[in-house]
Amino acid sequence: MSDPGDPRCPECGRKISRTATYCMHCWADLPDEQAAADTDSDETRDRTVSSTGDESTVSLTRRVILSTLGTGIAVVSGWYIMSDRRFKYILADRRVKWKYETGASVDSSPAVVDGTVYVGSDDGHVYALSPADGTEQWRYETGDRVYSSPAVADGTVYFGSHNGDVHAVSAAAGTERWRYEIGIAPSSPAVADGTVYVGSDNRNVHALSAADGTEQWRYDVGAVPSSPAVADGTVYVGSGDGNVYALSAADGTEQWRYETGNRVHASPAVADETVYVGSYDNIVYALSVADGSEQWRYATGRFVDSSPAVADGTVYVGSGDGNVYALSAADGTEQWRNESFFELRSSPAVADGTVYIRNGYGDIYALSAADGTKQWGFDIGIRVESSPAVVDGTVYIGSDDGHVYALEAEET
Repeated sequence: MSDPGDPRCPECGRKISRTATYCMHCWADLPDEQAAADTDSDETRDRTVSSTGDESTVSLTRRVILSTLGTGIAVVSGWYIMSDRRFKYILADRRVKWKYETGASVDSSPAVVDGTVYVGSDDGHVYALSPADGTEQWRYETGDRVYSSPAVADGTVYFGSHNGDVHAVSAAAGTERWRYEIGIAPSSPAVADGTVYVGSDNRNVHALSAADGTEQWRYDVGAVPSSPAVADGTVYVGSGDGNVYALSAADGTEQWRYETGNRVHASPAVADETVYVGSYDNIVYALSVADGSEQWRYATGRFVDSSPAVADGTVYVGSGDGNVYALSAADGTEQWRNESFFELRSSPAVADGTVYIRNGYGDIYALSAADGTKQWGFDIGIRVESSPAVVDGTVYIGSDDGHVYALEAEET
């Protein structure tokens, strides 16, 4: 039986979403009557665009779409944008700058700092790669899977490994500076003012000295899968108990808590005296940093596991209902939404007027921040847990195929 915390396809063992029964590849091979019970099998009219720009209209069923992906037409030689079930194909080699192969799935989200890409892998290593061509600068072995996304500050890379350790490693050489044992898988850390803040399934938020890893304080808030956000002397964190907490960065004393209707796995975003956060009760909340009072709320169609991104007065967030939402940061009114076909758990990245996001099935999108129109899309061809990082015109993201990808961010 699949581990509820690490759901897998019963046929092939690939990672699947918590709401899925099979991976997309095994789903394509199901008997039609069984597949019909799993999903809508209606045929849809789709427009394809060849690499020369010629258009043709075809009728695509579930099996045709997925067998096409399986043959590599979309995976190897095709880019696509999905909008109203329409697929546009462009030659893939026009966008991939490079890819680097690790030894296992890359669920960690990359951090790009001072000319280096830092990312963890399920093979138990953290890698430092050149952003120019993906060459390996160094690798550091942890002894267990690294889901945690690195945080980099003052020449040190901080991250957690699944065996319960928090690591501090030289950003230049990859040598260990210290490690601290929390005991159960830590979240991705946040670093501010000489302190590393990290949550864990051991029910605590920990504050560690960035210099030597000694514990400054800990506070019990329930299981913490999300990463803390730190702003103006306060640590904000969501919890599996359904609350958003505000803690003193200095000593961990609770400033306030706000109760949502379900667990909070998304990391908060803090901007302009407001905390923005999603919950498994399907709602995006805006809370006052001062006292946690609710400023507004917006209800999506399903859970919100995506951490919001805030830019130019707009909150961008994904939902399990398959939509990317752009909401007014001031009052929560919807500016636009864009359906991405499959559920979204990714945290958006916003750069140069474009929103970058991925779904769980290997699809990466670039959307106009102004109106949500799709600029381009790319199918890696296998499940993706990593969220994108965008720096200097390049999108960096990990994949379950074991690779770190560097993609051209601009329209080609």
